[in-house]
Amino acid sequence: MNISEVCSVKVKVEVLNKKPGPAQCYRCQGFFHNSRYCSRNPRCLKCGKPHLTRDCKKTLSEDPTCCNCQGKHPANFLGCPNNPLNKSPPVDRKKVQEECLAERKEMLAKLRKNSSPPEKPNSAPPKPTSVAPKLPTTIAPKSPSLLYSKALADSLPKNNQTPSQASSSTEGLNTFKMFQDPDVKEMLQTLRTFLLIGKSRKSKAEKFIEIAALLDLDLFA
Repeated sequence: MNISEVCSVKVKVEVLNKKPGPAQCYRCQGFFHNSRYCSRNPRCLKCGKPHLTRDCKKTLSEDPTCCNCQGKHPANFLGCPNNPLNKSPPVDRKKVQEECLAERKEMLAKLRKNSSPPEKPNSAPPKPTSVAPKLPTTIAPKSPSLLYSKALADSLPKNNQTPSQASSSTEGLNTFKMFQDPDVKEMLQTLRTFLLIGKSRKSKAEKFIEIAALLDLDLFA
């Protein structure tokens, strides 16, 4: 509208600002619909009782009562707690699930980093207890000094060690050699960590996550 003067009085015509928020019914005071298509029971805008607003007998000096929250304001008050404008937006469940999944992956990565076994050396020299190559001493001819030492050893009294004692000592030595193997040490360390996790006072979920990290199990594959 281009009207700027009415009866020698300058005027300025402005567009009426629409009420923010969703539509509100003037029949039932509900939201997201209007009174033209409303079939609900009427509720008063001023007192909240079951009658139309035009039939209300409450005066302006009396405090209004909201039918939506029972507060001391009319039902169309923008500051009403039940107004959709004042409610927090709904939680995005997909985003929450993605955040929880990222936190679990980060926690698993930390557990794997903390409980990872020590790295083996790249070039470890063979231990003397392992299978050693046979020396070609048996092929060489025996010298007189070796024959004399063998005869002297045969003449000396032998130890009173029984075959069972000799075999048991050999088995004990072999068992000790097995415990010195790096793979056996790693397995024992893993078993010890597994027992410590089982005896801890943590929840079952935390124990399961730590055991999965210890055994390098990918739970999200």
